[in-house]
Amino acid sequence: MSEPLEEVSEEAYKSGFDYGLPLCPPPLRHQRSSDLRFDEGDSPPMYRSLANGSSSSMLEDVYADGPVYRSLAGMSGLGVAMHAVSDHTPEEDVSFLGYCGSWDALGGSSSDHQEAHVYRGLTALLSSTHVEASAPTLPLPGFIFEPPAELLDEVLSFLAPCPDLFAAMRCSRSWCEAARFNYLHRRRTVLATPDALLRAAGCASPGDTLVVAAGFHVLSNEIAVDKPLRLIAGPGGTAVLTSTHHVLLRTRCSAFAEGLTLLRLGDEVGYPNCVVYAEAGTLTMRDCRITCGGAALSAAHAMQVFDHAPPAGQPWLGAERPSVPTSEEAAAQDTAQDPQSGLWVGAAARVRLSKSLVLCCQGPGLKIYRGELEAEGNTIAFSIRGANVVANGGKVMLRHNEIKGALGDGVSSWNNSHLSLDTNRIHANSGAGIAINTGGGAVNITKNLVFDNCCSAVLFATSQTKQATLSDNDLERNAAGGVQGLQQVAGQRFLHQQSRRSGAQHLQRAAFSPPPLLSHPAESHGAASSFPAVARPLESSMEF
Repeated sequence: MSEPLEEVSEEAYKSGFDYGLPLCPPPLRHQRSSDLRFDEGDSPPMYRSLANGSSSSMLEDVYADGPVYRSLAGMSGLGVAMHAVSDHTPEEDVSFLGYCGSWDALGGSSSDHQEAHVYRGLTALLSSTHVEASAPTLPLPGFIFEPPAELLDEVLSFLAPCPDLFAAMRCSRSWCEAARFNYLHRRRTVLATPDALLRAAGCASPGDTLVVAAGFHVLSNEIAVDKPLRLIAGPGGTAVLTSTHHVLLRTRCSAFAEGLTLLRLGDEVGYPNCVVYAEAGTLTMRDCRITCGGAALSAAHAMQVFDHAPPAGQPWLGAERPSVPTSEEAAAQDTAQDPQSGLWVGAAARVRLSKSLVLCCQGPGLKIYRGELEAEGNTIAFSIRGANVVANGGKVMLRHNEIKGALGDGVSSWNNSHLSLDTNRIHANSGAGIAINTGGGAVNITKNLVFDNCCSAVLFATSQTKQATLSDNDLERNAAGGVQGLQQVAGQRFLHQQSRRSGAQHLQRAAFSPPPLLSHPAESHGAASSFPAVARPLESSMEF
């Protein structure tokens, strides 16, 4: 205990306040809880507080009991009884929380009774109230939220096309029409200046439409579409996108291209080496033209491959191969080790191609690498290296296409591709019309016209026992016959079987140089039979 305080006279006390003399506070020291225990008859120490000048409540704060947890965890109900307040609460705290009565009325000290720990929170403030959730207010019957057309169009103009504006189309029929009208008018025209389309694609919002003006759009780098975007050719002429980069257009999400001419020049090497690369997402191309200029003198000269070409998907009669003026130096540097594909479909991409021309590419016109391709009503022709269509895994569906004049096969399938050919014209190729090279996969060839090819119409060179379905095909005037490598089982179903004899050799396709293309018209094939009942073998190592 500290020494007793000296008595201060009234005159000194007054003189201290009158003359501004500071009062000396009592000495401070660590006060343990045991110091609060005192014997009867001893006067307790006095502590001056700024709250109300009383220290009696501090004497009743006992630390021997358990702790008190203040949180929202104890909100088991909205009402709290009076006895829920613990005796650990000082008298001032009880009055602050809104409880009536004094400390003595709550049951005396903590030594008289023991209660469980009390969790104090917002429930103490809501002790006398009970809050119920109000029922939702429903609109009146027949209520329709239809603001004026001008106001609704102004509101929709603040929404991003994807996904906000497209989500608004699902509200009602009138909102769908208003949002569609708003979307069709949210277009930005890109003039034919160098790299203007690159900047516009980078600054565009998801779902925007870029109208590509007529003229030559020279690009120093590839157009990387990593957001939903529409590229549409403007009126008044042909919009040509040209670049010497190893990729001209790369898509990584949903994209749409219509009416564009995509022309790649030069011999720059990269991976993939192509004009259009669908890396991921869904790419829809309609009424487009794709070609590789290679050693062309200029973009205007490279565009000559499209002169006198019939509409996409229509029969291309005659044996003319489009030719363009080339530079002798560039042609001498051109090597076969670096083919340039027209459209490359990646493993995570799906492409829908319709009414388009893919001509004179330095490699396959269409290359599918474990992706999905659905092509209808196109012309894929005159690939300089390899087949017009090469499927390396993935799913390929070709319908109503004109496939002609490749320095290789018309359609070539590898590595268990799922191939479906329906009502196509495949002719005048330097190899086979359709070649199934490895792993068969699922092959369905129906109602196709395969003629004037320098090898067989359909060639199965696979070393595995696979199954294919061929029906209603017209296979005529092919140099090596109709179907090779299959044995007829029932109707139009065939099975390819590898020889098990010792020393058997796999089927090898003889190397050949491109012979002159035949010029027989295709109309004379209507009365021809589907194909021979028994396929003619090419090698003695095959059993039929």
